Amino acid sequence: MRTTFHRSFSLLAAGMAASLCLPATASADAGLVARQEKGKAVFATCAACHGMDGKGLPTTPPMAPPLVGSKLATGPAEVATTIVLKGVQKTDSKYIGMMLPLAATLTDEQLADVLTYIRTSLNSAPAVAADDVKKWREKYKDIATPLSRATYEKKAEALSKAASATTSNPTTT
Repeated sequence: MRTTFHRSFSLLAAGMAASLCLPATASADAGLVARQEKGKAVFATCAACHGMDGKGLPTTPPMAPPLVGSKLATGPAEVATTIVLKGVQKTDSKYIGMMLPLAATLTDEQLADVLTYIRTSLNSAPAVAADDVKKWREKYKDIATPLSRATYEKKAEALSKAASATTSNPTTT
């Protein structure tokens, strides 16, 4: 009897502890879902070139690169943000279009939400915070013209290497 009581009490306590954790997780999930929904609405603009599913449009040559599986879309969020803010130069005939800068048309929250949609709904990369978008908008404010895809690829590689070096060699205080 005592063993059954202790087992029942332990299960009850474990269940109560787990239920106490659910509201925070559910709240965080609800927040992400809300951001994804807002981002999906903004994505309608992106879909004109990247397709509704983010896999690109079936044109030859393609209008724009697919965002699903894109290293630039899923890599360092700073690079993805800068691409949307500053645009991408047309340097060859690989794609029909060029990406125009959207800094003047999107708020920090809208940009964070659309990138969160692209990164978390179409891919499996972390969300983007509006505070980070604001920081990067300020950091790159003096760039007046779109950058080349190669420039963004080099920046993504440098930021990824720096992040790897930081995580593999933490400083001691």
